[in-house]
Amino acid sequence: MELEGFGASLVGRVVYVVADSEHAWLPWEFLSGTQYAVRILIAGEGHGLRLLEAENTWNAVFRPSGSRDWSVIATMMKSAGGPVLLTVDAGAPALPASFIGFMDGLLAEGRVLTRVWVGTHHEIPAVPDAILYPPLRDPFRAGAAYDMIRRLPGRDGHGAWSAMGAQEWGTLVDATSKSDLGILISDVGERAWCLFWHKIADSVADSRGVLVKRGLTWLRTGATVLEKNSNT
Repeated sequence: MELEGFGASLVGRVVYVVADSEHAWLPWEFLSGTQYAVRILIAGEGHGLRLLEAENTWNAVFRPSGSRDWSVIATMMKSAGGPVLLTVDAGAPALPASFIGFMDGLLAEGRVLTRVWVGTHHEIPAVPDAILYPPLRDPFRAGAAYDMIRRLPGRDGHGAWSAMGAQEWGTLVDATSKSDLGILISDVGERAWCLFWHKIADSVADSRGVLVKRGLTWLRTGATVLEKNSNT
């Protein structure tokens, strides 16, 4: 089976990027083409910068711990006045039902809201429009990906995914991983769930975010060194 490269836009869609926190990425190749008024990252508690936080430019990074935090995020999204990118990182808390309802309201108003979940075991509150996998070199992860894809329900007049058996899937995984390609499944612009290839290297992170975060890290490190030296 030959795959085509995915070429549709995922702006305004629900996207699931299957990756652990050490190898997380945002598929900018498919999220660009619009100027986001607000870029928000919802992250989990923990020490140090996460890869997703460090390698991208955000207007705000939230680590919600209560209803007031979710209210602040909702207010920021509501007042953005333009397209919103909301990314939920691995380890982030589950979105409350009230916040999910708020996002549904924004969509009903015709707002452009791109929602991205990054992780390996997220329970996301909507059927994704696209699921992206990195090169599946590990047999366990390849098997988990196959099981996940088979659970995608039918929608919008088409059925569930049933394009190939386990043996053909294994052949496809082997071919793509050897070419350093990831697998993507989507029904955007299609009449059924379809498989495509994608290349993570084509989704280059916003270098401004990298430089800013690295600069802040260097400043914190320098301040720590100076403080230690002043106490000796």
